[in-house]
Amino acid sequence: MSDSVDSLRDCQMVLSRFVTQSGFKALRDLFDVDGGGQRWITLGSDERILEFFNITSEIEEFCDGVDESYNEALDAELEDSSQDSVSFTIEIEPIGRIDVPESEIHLKYTVSRPWQIPVTPPHELWVSDDYMPTVDDFGGLDSLEDNYYTNDRQNPPIIYFIRDSSDEFHTRTIRNVNSYTISAYPGLLQECWKRYVDAGGERENTALVDFFHNEVTTL
Repeated sequence: MSDSVDSLRDCQMVLSRFVTQSGFKALRDLFDVDGGGQRWITLGSDERILEFFNITSEIEEFCDGVDESYNEALDAELEDSSQDSVSFTIEIEPIGRIDVPESEIHLKYTVSRPWQIPVTPPHELWVSDDYMPTVDDFGGLDSLEDNYYTNDRQNPPIIYFIRDSSDEFHTRTIRNVNSYTISAYPGLLQECWKRYVDAGGERENTALVDFFHNEVTTL
């Protein structure tokens, strides 16, 4: 955990996503057990997500300009074309001693489900047993289905993105969110992550922490 905390020293903002039960099952490919299932993790529709990832100029180019709302411009562009979605590539840089190479994720936009991260392919840290819990950590599949948000052994994990002072992006995970695991993190992050646990997956699943303006915003 200390390496992840150290990586925040050069941080401007953190965008974090509490992994809901459906998101966890998608990452762990558990939908194959009962057929079908989710293949993405939704971040939400708030345009601060795309501002965080610094892709507004790419959207303006794709839409041949944006008057007011980026989401509305994308809706209009997709409705006028044969495409049902558009993806933007985010380069993810490694940090510190964790042996993960430079990689990329694809931030996808659709009219029906704005800003989402496709689970396939996931970032290495999101599926590594060292950084993401397994079904056994929740007591098995039956326990996962019934007690994902209230399991005594394992709290739901968090995926978070860091935007540093050089406008480079990094990603990390917290496999078990409790008072001990987050105690070394800055107070603003502890504040929003405690909200996740208290909300029990019903709301406040995505949040933006802006260290420059000392703000926590639920998206």
